[in-house]
Amino acid sequence: MSILNRIRTILAGERYCSDEHLEGYHRIGQDVYVLEMELLDVTEPHAKAIARAARCFQVIGDALLQDAREDDQKRSVASITHEQAEVLYGRIPDLMVAARQEAAFAGSARVSLPIRLGKRVESGHTCPLEPSC
Repeated sequence: MSILNRIRTILAGERYCSDEHLEGYHRIGQDVYVLEMELLDVTEPHAKAIARAARCFQVIGDALLQDAREDDQKRSVASITHEQAEVLYGRIPDLMVAARQEAAFAGSARVSLPIRLGKRVESGHTCPLEPSC
């Protein structure tokens, strides 16, 4: 990406999702799936609920960055959208650890239910409906 394109995206409030970020988010999604497979035979409902919360964060994050993944072209997403996706994906590893702890030893996880969405990234202006690429 040229320097002029970077300046334009910064001024427009957009952000390109790098291939490394998208691949990292994809791997987190794969890890959540592996966790769900590990917990198939577990009867502890608290562990399953924590794993389900991790899956929900992953689904919401995937939906936020869907435009960046769709085509072979690099598409930008609003900076605020990218930041919110990072917040959601950032919560997943801790939830996965807590679900595994709870599955191994009931009551050992320090995560209480219900699990809230947590931090919401706010913008000083309205979020664009369509990125202006």
